[in-house]
Amino acid sequence: MQTPLAQALGTVVDLTRPGSGAELMYSRVIEAAWQAVPGCDGASFVLWDGHRPGLHAATHPDLAAVDETQIRLGEGPGLTALRRCRTGRGVVELPDTLGDSAWPAYSAFAVDRGVRCCVATAFELPDGWGLLQLYGTAPGRLSRRQEAELALLASHTRAAARNLRSYTAMREEAGQMRAARASSTVIEQAKGVLMHVHGCDADTAFDRLRVLSQRQQVKLGTVAERLVREAAAGRSETPASR
Repeated sequence: MQTPLAQALGTVVDLTRPGSGAELMYSRVIEAAWQAVPGCDGASFVLWDGHRPGLHAATHPDLAAVDETQIRLGEGPGLTALRRCRTGRGVVELPDTLGDSAWPAYSAFAVDRGVRCCVATAFELPDGWGLLQLYGTAPGRLSRRQEAELALLASHTRAAARNLRSYTAMREEAGQMRAARASSTVIEQAKGVLMHVHGCDADTAFDRLRVLSQRQQVKLGTVAERLVREAAAGRSETPASR
């Protein structure tokens, strides 16, 4: 039987739903955590490309500000988790921000935004490193007790990122194939125009198109499309064919 978190994460890896971009995908991850992890009052995700933060999603603007302050200060549970993740110790807890001595500047800002506890994990993704942070509005609501939920969130996020990369690559390939077919069709049409106007064979017509393309420094398909368009406009001998 699936847990509430596993059920909520089902939308993360489902690319058939409307919208399939990375930002929406990571937003679904933190929404699933917010809805299904006990004690979680909000969540955020930061995608790190190398040593720089990139895509950033948060369930509330105050949490986004907490993350941005952490990055600016260079201290906090999330950054610590990110540093530790390569050694396999990527879960870091902050039981109470009030009076915290490990990251005092960060915790002072977090308290002002209503954050009293935090648990963070970091993990490798196909396009960088993911930093996931869960926040609570009361001390002790989040801790290493959520390690299993964090591991489940990380595994689904990795799967979704791989799916999205494959899906994007397939869409790009399909687009290129459609463009190639369309270009091939219009080139054949342009060759037919030239063969009709000049009474030449297919090879000679193609050579004329190629020369035009080189002379005008534009793609062969663009020259062919222009010629076909002019022919369709009713010109018996188009400027391009001349």
